[in-house]
This record gives sequence, structure tokens and C-alpha cells, in this order.
Amino acid sequence: DAVFQLADGGTPEAAPLLERHVEWLGGRDALAALQDLTLEGTIEVAGLSGPLSVRMRRDGRQLMSVDLKVFRTTEALDGDDAWERNASGQVEPMGAAKAASTRRGLDRAFSRHLDGHDVEVTRLPDEQKDGRAWAVLRFAYADGDLYDLLVDVETGASEWSREVRDGRTQWTRALDARQDGGLRLPRRQETLDENPLQNQVVTWATVEANRGLPDGLFRRPGAQEA
Repeated sequence: DAVFQLADGGTPEAAPLLERHVEWLGGRDALAALQDLTLEGTIEVAGLSGPLSVRMRRDGRQLMSVDLKVFRTTEALDGDDAWERNASGQVEPMGAAKAASTRRGLDRAFSRHLDGHDVEVTRLPDEQKDGRAWAVLRFAYADGDLYDLLVDVETGASEWSREVRDGRTQWTRALDARQDGGLRLPRRQETLDENPLQNQVVTWATVEANRGLPDGLFRRPGAQEA
């Protein structure tokens, strides 16, 4: 089971709010049982749209492919390795900063931030968003990046999150959350960036948990099997 630990200087109000949110997601047991996710859908960004697929494993592996007709790419994490296929079809190492950000996003996909993994957790003053009041949980990383989760104080439900990375703020709205394998997962994600050209909408047609994803799926093309 996850053990929630407050950061030094954290507010005691953070712990019960975390517990409430975890229960809304499906509970600690369901979160701990999640080993992989398979997502298939579409993405709309900068006036373009096309298919998007993501495969994720709790042990640090992820494969993302997007095809926007004029632009297509594949990005992958395979443990310590991180690679991508560029627009010309060439496979190359993923940049260190991008890889670190992708790994952090993968950790959050498996709710590792909720048990204090590599973050300091505090509760901020309530905020107004979308015409209503929300409690705010802040997850602060050692490099100065922030992730804020807006939570309904009564039910633990969450719809909005805010990420501040390298000084840039991005909001994400998660909608149409449904139960899958005991977990509540959204079917639509709307991202609002400081640069409107970076705004995007993702709609998932398929969301499957614990399908079982083989190691080779994430391996860099041409890499030898260990």
C-alpha cells in the first residue's frame, strides 16, 4: 500500500485530501495493481488531427506514436534508454530534458506522485476555476517544476491540473472519467498552454489496463536483446 508522507513544512490538510482523491480514483489497491496501460485515440493540435497511441508500463517503459499526416513521430522510454523516430524516419536518442519530462509524466500516469515519489506534497489555499472552488494539492519537484491538482474537497474528484515546467504554465482538463479495472480514467483531455499553438485535445477510444505489454515493444530498433 502507498504511504502518504508530507514534505517538511507541508500542511497536515494535504494527507486527508490525498486519501480522498485516491479513493475517488479507485483506491490504493487498484492503483498498486495497475501495471500497464494501453491507450488508443485521436489528437487535435495546431489545426491538425490524427491517430495517437500510447503504451505504458509501471517499470519505466512507454511507447507513443502520433500521425498528423504532415508530421508523424514515435517516442519511447525503455528503462534507461530513451529514443525517438524523427519526421524523416530516422531513429535518434531523445534529448535529456525531454526524456526527464517524459519519465515524470509516466510516473504520474501510475500515480507515483500521490505517494510522495520524488516530490514534496503540500496543500495550497483553495482556488476558483471554471466557476467553482477547488482545494489545491501541490507536488513540488527538486528542480523547481510544479504540478498542482485541483480537487473537490468533499468527493476527492479532480478535473483540472496545472503544470509549471521551466517557468511555463500549462493547464489540463480531464473529462469523461470512467471506471476501468477498478480505476477511474478520463476519456478526454484538453490541454491549454501559454502558447495557443500548443493547445491540444486528446480523445481516447480505447483504454485498457493490464493487457500485458512485452519488453520488445519498447526497444530501440536495431538494439540487441539483453
